[in-house]
Amino acid sequence: ARGPAQEGGAMAPQIGEDASAGALTDSACLAARAAGNEAYSAGDLAKAGDSYQEALACWEKAMHAADQAEALTKGQVVQYSAKGFFGVVMSVFPLFDEYFLKDLGSDQAIWVGDAGGTLRRFGRQELVPISKALVDFRLAMLQNLAAVSLRQDDFVQTVKWADLALCLAGRSPKALMRKGAALLRLNRPGPASDVLATAALEVPKDNEVRRLLREAEKMRSPTWVCVTGCCGPWGIVCGGPVSDSMSSVVAPAGKGGESWAAAAGLPGPSPALGRGGDSSCASEEEEEEAERENETRRGCTKEGCEDSSCDSDPDAEDQADKPPPAWAFVAGQAPAVAAPAVGADATADAA
Repeated sequence: ARGPAQEGGAMAPQIGEDASAGALTDSACLAARAAGNEAYSAGDLAKAGDSYQEALACWEKAMHAADQAEALTKGQVVQYSAKGFFGVVMSVFPLFDEYFLKDLGSDQAIWVGDAGGTLRRFGRQELVPISKALVDFRLAMLQNLAAVSLRQDDFVQTVKWADLALCLAGRSPKALMRKGAALLRLNRPGPASDVLATAALEVPKDNEVRRLLREAEKMRSPTWVCVTGCCGPWGIVCGGPVSDSMSSVVAPAGKGGESWAAAAGLPGPSPALGRGGDSSCASEEEEEEAERENETRRGCTKEGCEDSSCDSDPDAEDQADKPPPAWAFVAGQAPAVAAPAVGADATADAA
């Protein structure tokens, strides 16, 4: 397994490099983080988890020990809830002790009740200013803890750690990937694919994210459709081109009435689409002709007719004897994909 310092490349948070940007200098935080990274690299997940949680406890002390300005300025990052919610100051009215925030995770304004109603007002005493270095440090530790829990097969805890990380960076690829992988193992393919689709938008070339996303889509209901209506069993649209369903043209029948597709061992027309495949592609003349044929087969008006074909079910007609037109398509069979080895890339951040 790769160590925390080896994973992530540019995505990995780098703490303490830029002193001018308020870099983290708390030695206890740095020591706990280093101990966690070392334990993770050695495969001691329990010790790594304890060290990362110790680093979070040190982070809490460092945040409250920082100088607290009497008034906040626009653009200042603050913690506005002890439950782990952070925001950015968007409007400042110190004379009235009113501050309006934008949530850091969702990148949306904070409202009272439903969005679009009344903006929530915060007083100065409700807000704790925090430096960018501390924000990055907390994000790294939470993502590391999510990676540890994922490798320990504690998927419920993985989701909790990832959610806390997403409160700081709502589109963090690592947090999204680890949450999606955990939801997949909790047999929740719907939420997993939604989370992984967002991750795929952030890192469209990440093979692990795409593999997990394909696995999640295969486990979903065959009738699911995303909230925007663009994604469904036919594949992902808003989450990137990862569809497993590929269409194939139905070839015309061969000589002697034998279907070329049947002779080649390929699937015939889909019964759900009738004889002609997708009716939306048919011309009006073809539809009218098909309707006349159906009316003829539904029953003969001549008394005493003993022709059994008059009462036959139109859907029971041999598909091979009536080849579909050249425009017909049928869905191909998706190739089998091995189950993802969750945790193969779920390593800790280079903090």
